[in-house]
Amino acid sequence: MPPTRRTGKPPPYTEWHGNHYRAKLRIPEQLRFHFPINESGTRFKKFVYENLRTDDPREAAPAAQAFVDQMQRRFRRLARRDRTPAGLLSEAQRWRKNIALEDNPLTARGLPASGQPITAEELHALDLEQRYSEFDALVDRAYELEDKLGNARAMRFFNLASGRTTSIAASAEDWLRSQSYSAATRARYRRTVEDLINWCRSSRIPAEMEAINAQRARRFLSRRINRDQKAIACRAANRMEVERRP
Repeated sequence: MPPTRRTGKPPPYTEWHGNHYRAKLRIPEQLRFHFPINESGTRFKKFVYENLRTDDPREAAPAAQAFVDQMQRRFRRLARRDRTPAGLLSEAQRWRKNIALEDNPLTARGLPASGQPITAEELHALDLEQRYSEFDALVDRAYELEDKLGNARAMRFFNLASGRTTSIAASAEDWLRSQSYSAATRARYRRTVEDLINWCRSSRIPAEMEAINAQRARRFLSRRINRDQKAIACRAANRMEVERRP
């Protein structure tokens, strides 16, 4: 027997699927890398679903809302886990300014000063001598953060603080401070930077200047242009709809 087609508007966060309602919720773009489609982790889901196992909209509505509440709590947990704690980026910038270039053993040993993040294993392998007091304090701080925040975020902090990488957010703010733009123009640039950072997170790319090559910049711009064109088309369609109304 073919699936029954349900007419009329479904309850919020639901759609008719087969012979039942199912809940449907969009995954925030910056969190999609947590929901891979395949094992290679190159493609990611845009929506999460749950079969509500009912064809009654009165039963589907509260079940869908319960699913949405559960998923949104999960989204918030994932966002907190991914987010750099407040003040950590500013702290990394202060370390970066306080460590003189000649006192940074990563540079003194002839390693690139930036562009190649160092891992915890590589840092251990360097077996640094205890003669760079400010740098030693930074290493101790990174180990302290590793216990609190995990290896990935601690090493991201260390690479920013030691000058190995450059934060997109901090670099953009430094650039804006050097320009005489109006408040509206600054806000527009900050929205673009925020979009870029969110795109980096959703694409599993570090939100760092060194990670943005020409190919990735083109991908980001193409996505942004497509999104803006869709938004313009939607606004135009809404205006036409309003104008057609008596």
